[in-house]
Amino acid sequence: MVPLSTKAVTILEGLPNNGHGYVFPISFMTMNNCFVAARERAGIANLRFHDLRHTATSRLAEKQPNVIELASVTGHQTIQMLKRYYHPSAEALAKKLG
Repeated sequence: MVPLSTKAVTILEGLPNNGHGYVFPISFMTMNNCFVAARERAGIANLRFHDLRHTATSRLAEKQPNVIELASVTGHQTIQMLKRYYHPSAEALAKKLG
């Protein structure tokens, strides 16, 4: 379980209930095929779906600087695992230094 913003909860509550407990009632293959098609349309090479977790974690870190809370939001059980996904930019770190 991970915490969600009130906006995310509102959006999810507005979705139809499919009775299966899934937010998106599609198969992995369908989701993967859609992702690959979108990636190709965008002209982005060497992007995997899982890469999005790295990007999201790094962006969330800008809003949630407390690493314990960040790990809770991203679903990482250890700080060591969080470190695999958090890749701050030099610019972001310099900004924090002032």
